[in-house]
Amino acid sequence: MKSRAQERLIVFNLGEELYGVEITQVKEVISYRNVRELPEAPGFVQGVIWSRNRRIPVLDLKRRFGVRGGAEGANIVMILDTVPPLGVAIDRISRILNLESRHYEPLPEEAIGKRGENRVEWVIKMEEELILIITPEQILTPTEKDALKNLKEGKKNE
Repeated sequence: MKSRAQERLIVFNLGEELYGVEITQVKEVISYRNVRELPEAPGFVQGVIWSRNRRIPVLDLKRRFGVRGGAEGANIVMILDTVPPLGVAIDRISRILNLESRHYEPLPEEAIGKRGENRVEWVIKMEEELILIITPEQILTPTEKDALKNLKEGKKNE
């Protein structure tokens, strides 16, 4: 977690669960459109979109995180400021939060993956809600990032 006094988060729904990502890590939010499937992609990859003349892989975070429920398919794609840039399909944006860093609590060690693949490291408790904070650079393993670079989708479909 960055040592800033104030953080701005985009809070979004995946099924009935709330997740958040720092607003500085989001390049843009677009409507879900023209996702071209990749036949050799891992199951959590929905396909690719073209945004600003770049091919962006779109991940199904529900599959990636094992979340059920909510709208079938996705309504919105957030383009994350990662290397390579990633699109993540979400159900809907819930709200934008301004929080002080003291609201963040580390995820208990028991909840962190055995292999150190901590896609979520922080949690925010707000009254009756828990918001899990995603670490965008850790959504994919280095091996998965390399595999996505090598996938071919054919011609641009817009």
